[in-house]
Amino acid sequence: MPHFLGESKDSNKQAIPHCVEKIMKMYNYWRNLQKSAYRRSETQEENERNFISDLNNLFDIAHANALEFIKIEEDRKFLLSQREPGRRGCLMGIDMKLEKREERVLLRVIEQENRRAKAHHSSEIDDTFMDSSEESSGTEDISDQPGPSSNIVQSSLEENINAQIELRMGIVCVRKCFLTPKIMAVLDRFQISQRSAVFILEAVAESLGQYR
Repeated sequence: MPHFLGESKDSNKQAIPHCVEKIMKMYNYWRNLQKSAYRRSETQEENERNFISDLNNLFDIAHANALEFIKIEEDRKFLLSQREPGRRGCLMGIDMKLEKREERVLLRVIEQENRRAKAHHSSEIDDTFMDSSEESSGTEDISDQPGPSSNIVQSSLEENINAQIELRMGIVCVRKCFLTPKIMAVLDRFQISQRSAVFILEAVAESLGQYR
């Protein structure tokens, strides 16, 4: 049975006869407002506003002893706010549209971070390759033979490129170095990055039947 809010010290525990008396009193008050509805004076409008306000706060939204059973402090505050004039606060389900929108935004942020990390990693590889190319190439003439010091750097660069090609091909066999000084000079001449060189040499190896 619903309970009615009053002005007594224990407003949530009024006896049923008092509740009936109160609702009948409000009904008679409403009938009097109807009879004088044609009078649009300030007093009439104020009485109508007060009646609407009292009517909105007439019924309690919970059990009379709800505060004694509620253990969660947040729920207790919500019930108290609902018993205030104006019924502050509301209960509602999860906004699925908002949740999906936030999920899409989070996925876009993660994808951007992944692309940024990949781009940074690729730039580091290119910088390393360019540094090695500058050290191993003293001239742009592809017919020039490298000196003793450049042979060491070139050999290390060849091993690095071969290792990457083997890793992409999945080859587990005896190594066969097919990078000649002339090929390395061509790569340096056209400023081909280490990452691009791997793709080019992989395609060449596949066309020659060396791709397994």
